[in-house]
Amino acid sequence: MTATTEARVQGLRLGLTGGAIVLLPTRDEPEGPEIAMLFGFEDKGWMCRRRGEETFEHLT
Repeated sequence: MTATTEARVQGLRLGLTGGAIVLLPTRDEPEGPEIAMLFGFEDKGWMCRRRGEETFEHLT
């Protein structure tokens, strides 16, 4: 992975050497407990992204 960015209403973008993966679900997509779980950071931390929170607050 080359980079990650996230912004409200623009979703979560995972940059790869040959392109990118963008997670930007719409309100009509099935609900699940999490949209993304990210880990592998240098500090051994992790992040979880859910509907209605931070980057995906537009899905409430």
